This record gives sequence, C-alpha cells and structure tokens, in this order.
Amino acid sequence: MSFDRDTLAVTSHGDKRGYLLGSGGRQQWRVDLAVSTEIDGETLYAYPNHVHAHDGRVAFLTGNTYREEGRETERRHPNEHQLVVVDGEGQAQFENDRCGFVVRAASAGRASFG
Repeated sequence: MSFDRDTLAVTSHGDKRGYLLGSGGRQQWRVDLAVSTEIDGETLYAYPNHVHAHDGRVAFLTGNTYREEGRETERRHPNEHQLVVVDGEGQAQFENDRCGFVVRAASAGRASFG
C-alpha cells in the first residue's frame, strides 16, 4: 500500500487488481492488473506485487505467473512483470514490460523506479 495526500493505493492478491481508496476507504477506482486469463486451456494469473503512489499517479508492478490449479506453468500471463502507471481518474497512462522480477518501487522527483 502507498499513501498520496488523502488517498491510499493498494494491490490485491485476492482479485489481482489495483485500487485507489479515498476518505473512509471509499473506492475511487480499480484497475485489472493480472486477473485470471485462460491461455491454451490453462487459467493463469500473476500477483500484483508493488504499488507506489506519488503526485496523483499510481504505479503498479506485477510479478510471476501461476496456474489457477497448482503453481508451475510453461506459459506466461500477458501482464507478468508489468509496470502500469495510472492517473488520478483510473486511466492507464503508461505500460511497460519490465522483463524481470522487481524487488521494490520508489520515486525520485517525477520518475518512478522499480
């Protein structure tokens, strides 16, 4: 989770989405990050691992792919190891395949790093 002024950005391992919460925990928006997706007969998902809110934007980072039934798979979720930056209205402004597992997220001025 990450605070930015009067909002709280969170990721959910339960439904694989990202959320921006306002006063009293009220949901302002949500975004699909790595929800369950069927590929070649397997249902795959990836965990949204990190979130960092700064200056009205939220950066979400996803992690590894897993099967709904078990853990190992040879396939990749389309949003595995993805960086998604969302504006204050819940619209994706930037998406990038990070090509690897990100350990932490932070910001420096206007740039976010993973």
